[in-house]
Amino acid sequence: MEVTMVLADGSQTNMEAYTAPVSIDVEGRTVPIEMLALPKAKGNQTLLGTDFLEKSGIVLDLKNKSWYFSDKPYHKICFKGDLHVN
Repeated sequence: MEVTMVLADGSQTNMEAYTAPVSIDVEGRTVPIEMLALPKAKGNQTLLGTDFLEKSGIVLDLKNKSWYFSDKPYHKICFKGDLHVN
């Protein structure tokens, strides 16, 4: 498929892309999501966006440099701590 990407400078470009269903494990929970792969991109790492945060129920607490699952707001995990992601 071809997707239109909006770049950081606001310009748009069309790119070839593939999607694949994957499961991501975060702190003992499995989150199924569609990943977008850009075959012409070189040396990139995976970036999880707001769609992943919404589906997983992850809430970012930027002021306190931590995050938590929406159903367990009392169990906060520091950004600098270990995060088990597979």
